Amino acid sequence: MSHKQVEILILPEKDVEQTGLSMKETIEIVEKVFRAHGQGDAIVPAKVTLDMTITGKYGSSGNAMPAYVGPWGIAGIKWIGVNWTNPKEHNLPSLFGTVILTDPATFAPLAIIGASWITAMRTGAATAVATKYLARKNSEVVCIIGAGYQGKHQLLGLNEVLKIREVRISDINSENREKYMKEMSQKTGLKIIPMESVKEAVEGADIIVTATTIDEALVKYEWIKQGCLIVAIGSYQELDYKVTKSMNKIVVDHLKQTMHRGELSKWVAKGLISEMDVYAELGDIVARKKPGRETNTENILCVPIGMGSEDVATAYRVYKLAQEK
Repeated sequence: MSHKQVEILILPEKDVEQTGLSMKETIEIVEKVFRAHGQGDAIVPAKVTLDMTITGKYGSSGNAMPAYVGPWGIAGIKWIGVNWTNPKEHNLPSLFGTVILTDPATFAPLAIIGASWITAMRTGAATAVATKYLARKNSEVVCIIGAGYQGKHQLLGLNEVLKIREVRISDINSENREKYMKEMSQKTGLKIIPMESVKEAVEGADIIVTATTIDEALVKYEWIKQGCLIVAIGSYQELDYKVTKSMNKIVVDHLKQTMHRGELSKWVAKGLISEMDVYAELGDIVARKKPGRETNTENILCVPIGMGSEDVATAYRVYKLAQEK
């Protein structure tokens, strides 16, 4: 007996963006993903890392991020990796990623989709969802540290949920700062100020987003404003220990995962922070199991380091839009 052929849609990176998925809709999708987590309607094992730098031969490492998301009845995996020397040495992007969508009933593959743009969109959307629940309602001054691809999508997300008066962009590379200001003020119509020092950028900001590849304490406790929200999306530690320890609430996207990677992992390894210091997962707040921000004076840190469920749900929408076209 011969089995029927499985049709797999292949969407390379250049076609993904052409499907027309908006940031506004991506935020709705990601909020629904977090709610599903809070309600126990999603399965997301912690990321598995393949680190080939250990060999001494390669500069790349990758993450496998499987997930099932109940509201859409879809499963899949994101396979994403990085080599920061790619642009210089190979004239290639630093980051490569693919999402494979799978029918949960049969496990037949449905689609193979380029994941770089999807990753940037859903990460910007996750910050927007965190802001909706954790920032002061009158937040208007935004500071973004890191003027890269990710930093741009962070602003696109924030611009959907806030009435922004001023954006400060900080980056060690002055050329990047200027480029960011030109491109993003054109895209958003916002007032964007390039700042040379992180201190100047952070002081008085209502929302601080760290989106760099640097592993050092960029943000100091003395600089932060009372009642701020800090969103640390980087893979490494970008905040001073005193900043993290002084927070009234620490919120994460995936508790187990954030103990081993991202902003908190270094302090966890040193025994200075544990699961007990985490107030909630964002999913529990979106699902109304726990309150988010309760007062205007609370300082809140959110550490959303990314979950496969966000990628799978966003890629599924891209898949549906591609089918329509």
